[in-house]
Amino acid sequence: MTLLEYVYDLRGIIRNNRLVDDDRLDDRLLREWVHTNRSAWIRKESSKGGWQIPTQIVQSLGAVLLEVSDRSKSIALLTTGGSILRTVLKIPKTVELKNRDGITEVGPVDKIALPFSYVTIERARYFGNGRFNKSAICAFPYDERIYLWANLTNTSFYKYIRYIGVHGIFEDPTEASQFNHVNGQPCYSDDDEYPMSSWMWKFLREEILEANIDKLLRIPVDKSNDADDDTQER
Repeated sequence: MTLLEYVYDLRGIIRNNRLVDDDRLDDRLLREWVHTNRSAWIRKESSKGGWQIPTQIVQSLGAVLLEVSDRSKSIALLTTGGSILRTVLKIPKTVELKNRDGITEVGPVDKIALPFSYVTIERARYFGNGRFNKSAICAFPYDERIYLWANLTNTSFYKYIRYIGVHGIFEDPTEASQFNHVNGQPCYSDDDEYPMSSWMWKFLREEILEANIDKLLRIPVDKSNDADDDTQER
């Protein structure tokens, strides 16, 4: 189902239960309820032992453009001087999972290539000093962007990487529309499947209505049902 279909489903239930005048219920509010409750459900589920991330809730940001940044200016926590790669656009806020953020993979745009090591900025400081990662590239989040770092003698790798692939669970899935796939198509539109399975919706729909019933009852309704705007609170 698309986001609009979920919104229409909610609106139909609200209308049939006569909780509010349908004309005065803004779609933007219903969209926000879907986003918010989806994020809350994912956070709750991720705290359970053995939880596996469902593929339906993960989104791709396609080919994310990189830029060269002065390391001493953008990230004072790393060695001053030199250059580092970072995403041009800020990455949408992710859902907080248990002990980690919602980024599930960062790597080359080539889908069958091995991903980069995704670490915290604290681990990035020491990345590349191990026996098996001396020539490896890591990615880490900082200041709402994703950076690439490698502890290489020859750090010119940044000259040859222009795009990366980023996958994650985002609080507002519609923000993926800022990014494009390799073919130029946006990574999200309202005609796309919303990153949520239908069985999840059965639970979330009831939670949304239960959590917002008081708000619905306070929305003004048109008592006379005529052309005049003589709305009153319930």
